Amino acid sequence: MIDYSDEGKKRKTKRNRKIVKNAKRRTNGIFVFKILVMGFMFLSTGFFTSKVANAVMNYDGLLIKEFVINDLNREIAPKVIDLCKKYRSNIFSLNCEDLKNEFLKIKLISSVNIIKRPPQKIEIELTYRKPAIQYYRKGRYVLMDRSGCDYAYYKKKKDNLDVPFIKEGFVKKNWKQYLQKMDLLKDINGIEYYGVSKIMGLYFKFRDSKELIYPPNKQAKKQLGIYFDIKKKILSQVDRIKVADLRFLDKIFVEYNGEVSNG
Repeated sequence: MIDYSDEGKKRKTKRNRKIVKNAKRRTNGIFVFKILVMGFMFLSTGFFTSKVANAVMNYDGLLIKEFVINDLNREIAPKVIDLCKKYRSNIFSLNCEDLKNEFLKIKLISSVNIIKRPPQKIEIELTYRKPAIQYYRKGRYVLMDRSGCDYAYYKKKKDNLDVPFIKEGFVKKNWKQYLQKMDLLKDINGIEYYGVSKIMGLYFKFRDSKELIYPPNKQAKKQLGIYFDIKKKILSQVDRIKVADLRFLDKIFVEYNGEVSNG
């Protein structure tokens, strides 16, 4: 029997409200339960991942056993060996960028490439600087590359290098000017050494002659050819020549033991 009275309607409304309220409680309970389950799974996964990571990092089978280095220069070998010992660790924990920066602190090295070869090998490719100039200054012989980097210092001159040698007067800030002029003379054979005058700049000396020659800024071969022709014409005076100034294309100035003439 259906109760259509006002009292019956009130009882039905209260009952419906109770059902809705209980349904909300069940829904909230299920949501909280899901959150708790997901949180537990997340924590369990993180814990498991941490355990796996620790196991990998402490696994002896991944400890670096071999550093393979191409063409190791004997002069820097002790420093390189010390670096490898310092960075011997788990292959996955090795910071290649840090190791690269340590290698680049060695001036002889211009670039580094580091390759990991799991499980236990590291390959290191080193590129060395090449000398462009050897110069003498303040009791030391210095090697400089084409970027202007002084990377090696010696007490004795390196005679086995096929690079220009500046015997005296070298000024570091002018290295580009020296290199440009020496590049113009790279095909001229028989140059013994270079020097620098504070007033007149770069000069050179041939092995088989006594005079100092100030080279031109261009057309070096042509100017030298003209100078050699002049020397042939004044053979009796050749031994007296102290300086030949070829810096000017239209004239050649020659100094004979204090006397200056132009050709």
